Amino acid sequence: MAVKPVVGPPNPFPAAFPTDVLPAGTALHRVHAKAWSANTANPSSRTQYRFSPIFDADNRLVPTLYAGATQPCAFMETVFRGVADGGVQQSIRASKLKDRVYSELRTERALRLARLDGVGLAFFRIEQQQVTATSSEFYAITARWCEAFYRTDPTLDGLLWVSHRATPARAYLFFGPSVQPKDLAIVQGPAALLSDPPTWRALKDTATQIRVRIPEFGGMPS
Repeated sequence: MAVKPVVGPPNPFPAAFPTDVLPAGTALHRVHAKAWSANTANPSSRTQYRFSPIFDADNRLVPTLYAGATQPCAFMETVFRGVADGGVQQSIRASKLKDRVYSELRTERALRLARLDGVGLAFFRIEQQQVTATSSEFYAITARWCEAFYRTDPTLDGLLWVSHRATPARAYLFFGPSVQPKDLAIVQGPAALLSDPPTWRALKDTATQIRVRIPEFGGMPS
C-alpha cells in the first residue's frame, strides 16, 4: 500500500468537528524546560513542534502546553520524539536534557478538546501518517491543523491525538488563552530528569525499552 502524503488542513475548514471532554481530575504528565512553570503555556515561537507554534487570526502567537496521559508518553513525545524507526542502537546526549524537568498535573475543570484521534482522523478522511505520526520535517504543515482548529473555534481548550510512539496513550496540547495555570494543578514536580532518582530511573527504563542509550556523567543517580 502506498504511503499517503502529509497534508494540511482543508480550506475552508469545517465550522463543526469532533471534540471530546477531558474530565476534571484527569492526571497529566509533562516534560518541559525548567525555565517554565509546569502549568504555564510556553509563549515562545523559537522551536517548531508537531502542533506549534501557532498564531491566531490576527497573527498573534498562541501560547501552548503539551502533556501526555502517562509518564512514558510524556517521555516519548519529548525526549525521544526524534528517535528514528529501525534497529540501530541510538544515543541521546545527557547534556541536552540537563535543563528539562518532569511534572505531573491534574485538570481542575473539564476541558473541551478537538480530536485528531481515530474519530477525528476518520472525520477528515486522513490517517495518522499524514498528521500525527509524521517526522519532524513536516511539522510546519502539521502545526497548521492545530492553528485551523484554534482559529475556527477560539473557545476550544486544546487538541488531543493518539501518540504513535506510546500507543494507545493520548497526547494533548492546550491553548494558553483558554487553559490558565489555575486550571492545571501541579501534583508532583518539577523533577530534574537527570538528578531526581525516581524520574531518572523511569526515563532510563523507557530508553532501555526502545534501545536508546543516555550516556551518564558525574552526578547522575545510579
